[in-house]
Amino acid sequence: MTKTLLLAGNGTFQNRGCEAISRGTIEILRQAFGSSLRIIDASQGITNGKSGEPDIQSVPFFPGFRKYSKAWGAYQLNRFFGTSFTGGFNHLQQVLSQVDVILCIGGDNYSLDYGYPEVYVQFDRMVLSLKKPIAYFGVSVGPFSSDARYERKMKSHLSRIDAIFARETATVSYLSSIGVAGNVHLIADPAFVMREERPDPAKFVLERSNFIGINFSTTVGRWITERDQEYCHAGKNCSFTSNGNSKDISSIIRHYADITACLMDRYGDNLVFIPHVTGGAHCDHVFLSSIADHLETMGYQRPLVVPDTLTAPEYKWIIARSRLFIGARTHSTIASFSSGVPTVTLAYSMKARGLTQDMYGCDDFCIDGRQVSAKRLLAATERLLDGEESYRGMLKSKAREMAEKAYSAGNVVKQMALLLFFFVLVRSNAAMDYFLDYGLC
Repeated sequence: MTKTLLLAGNGTFQNRGCEAISRGTIEILRQAFGSSLRIIDASQGITNGKSGEPDIQSVPFFPGFRKYSKAWGAYQLNRFFGTSFTGGFNHLQQVLSQVDVILCIGGDNYSLDYGYPEVYVQFDRMVLSLKKPIAYFGVSVGPFSSDARYERKMKSHLSRIDAIFARETATVSYLSSIGVAGNVHLIADPAFVMREERPDPAKFVLERSNFIGINFSTTVGRWITERDQEYCHAGKNCSFTSNGNSKDISSIIRHYADITACLMDRYGDNLVFIPHVTGGAHCDHVFLSSIADHLETMGYQRPLVVPDTLTAPEYKWIIARSRLFIGARTHSTIASFSSGVPTVTLAYSMKARGLTQDMYGCDDFCIDGRQVSAKRLLAATERLLDGEESYRGMLKSKAREMAEKAYSAGNVVKQMALLLFFFVLVRSNAAMDYFLDYGLC
């Protein structure tokens, strides 16, 4: 019997990390269900067939609030203040009536990285009210410790979710610390199973080898300190604002150009800049191109900047061919880790730090986004290159382990779909313990 699954809450494919999550999740589910599977994609800004999956029905996750409408106002209040005004998902009622299991796949939607996640919590509540099985699939959750009131609220809510498939140990540890454990299971990010694809020659031909791949992003650029800026001799012609922190974009560009210049002084000019989020206010391609332009004014050869038109599997193909990778966007580092490429993570979130810890067993190759400097970066890259073959072997082995963990979650979802009545009857903890204890997953 064919089962219908709804994938909810993922972001636009302009973010190749969101694309990688979607592609990886679909791969996992198809391996578990075979041909007895129908998928409906309720994501943000994704149109039917955009992922190369024309047989997957697409519906909007957000209804498209009219600005200053009551629904828009409720959404803004919920996001910034953690309130619980309802409304906004009535357009999904009919779709949900067709669905057997709902998988929330938004990665880090259930955190405070982008404001309070109340819009997703409201969606969960609607699903629970319909007595439909719901799971968070390959996610990071929290921390909510900066707001004790909201943390208590989320503890209660998260305990009602049938299964939380966490993608790194840090999420499991945090949830355990607030008393959410029975429905939490450690897997791996679905992007670990996404397959690479050689870029279409009409779009890009890679004519280099043995290069260092680099993904810098404004996500870490926004944390340049005032002391850092003193060394940048910044101009005042442009500004960048993120999460309430306004920085002069020219000083951010200069800072990362200076860091890249130090890398070129040490390793030569065989560097390749690889974007992973394109379009919008925080486009990696624009940022990396600006750094490359500035390096030319400093007398350095302009690094190759990969175009912004490639898919996530195509970017992964390029990253997999680098000797070493330095990445700010978390899923750019998943592309390198899953390919066995020694990687330095420039971390701006819990997910990045947790992932690096899980891959290496330490945080020696994870640089906090607030502390990115040439000295720290060179120290990390030197260690990785000194033990390059050893690290490659270790990462390839760990990547296989991660892929196995990711695939294992598909079997649990299959059991959720097959035993719907059981799930509705006893909900999360007892049902999941039953599956695990009796080897059904």
